[in-house]
Amino acid sequence: MRSLLPLCLVAALGCGARTPLLVLPEYETEAGPGEVDAATEPVGCVPGDISLTAAQPEVMFVLDRSGSMQMAFSGNESRWATLTSGLAQTLPPVDATMAIGALLFPSGLAHDDCSIPSQASLSPALHDVDPLISLMQNTMPGGGTPTADAITFAASVLSGVRAATTARALVLATDGAPNCNPNLDPATCTCASGMGGAGGGGGCRNNASQCLDDVRTVARIAGVYAQGVPTYVIGIANANDSTFSTVLNDMAQAGGRPLTSGSTSYYPALSASDLEAALTAIRDQVGACTYLTTSVPNAMGTIALTIGGQTVPFEPDGGASGWSWSSISNGQIVLLGAACEEVAGDAGVAVTAHVTCGTEAGTTTDAGGQPTDATLDHE
Repeated sequence: MRSLLPLCLVAALGCGARTPLLVLPEYETEAGPGEVDAATEPVGCVPGDISLTAAQPEVMFVLDRSGSMQMAFSGNESRWATLTSGLAQTLPPVDATMAIGALLFPSGLAHDDCSIPSQASLSPALHDVDPLISLMQNTMPGGGTPTADAITFAASVLSGVRAATTARALVLATDGAPNCNPNLDPATCTCASGMGGAGGGGGCRNNASQCLDDVRTVARIAGVYAQGVPTYVIGIANANDSTFSTVLNDMAQAGGRPLTSGSTSYYPALSASDLEAALTAIRDQVGACTYLTTSVPNAMGTIALTIGGQTVPFEPDGGASGWSWSSISNGQIVLLGAACEEVAGDAGVAVTAHVTCGTEAGTTTDAGGQPTDATLDHE
């Protein structure tokens, strides 16, 4: 049995130094950047035992349809056809419970096309599995790999989703090294061509868009995660390219949902069965393992999480049996490893948080000595 010990998240008597986990990111809402509406106002602190509720998953699939996705992957199927069939196999069980949207990128079929759609290929909604599969079956691969812009746009679609009851996430499936950054120098950059990337032939051909756009792409994914939207990364094929694997690992780490076991941080898909296993694992974590609490500890408070009366350890860097914050401002918690498997296997199991709210100088308290200004610390 795990030890039932409160988990101190910030500086408090006997609890050590402050943790960056409670620093709120810039939060973009329907009201616009820097503004907060009623649906996305940070969750406050209310002491006591809080029953957590399963979040409604809202997922954007960010799908690389660049030219290299035409290459054979499984038998006579192309990488694109295998991805399509993998989604068709794994998504139907969550058709009525997961709002699914998609962005297929790039927009055009030309070899060096770096454009992205002006609107979502599929807006997030329940019962979107059949429309997604039909869309993919009627789409041909072609073009470059503008991953950075695709991530930014897909996240902007989710930013319009009211987050009070939802768990938002991106799922990036790609076989190509990100490129399409016109600001890079083709004379000095690393070229995406020849890395299993979007371009063919050798070198960058004096074309900046053929440069490996790893730094900007990783920064975009990290920025999206800082706004409370994690990114799961699936790497299709390209098993023998160590440079490409490094980029995928960096993207997965930046997205906040890396694998915690195995040799890679991203979900490797080297075969059709690998791809289905990766999609299933991601589907189950997003669909069954994200919970919402109506109370978040303030700067002097604590929180302890239990599942069926058993305490679950806080594992901010990922772990095999604990939990971490997905979005503190939204009171969004993700269960990891064995904890995820437990709730996925027993829909009726109780998930509870015991929250305390410490009193700081400068805060006001009610008659019971509890803070009335119990917002998260911005320091």
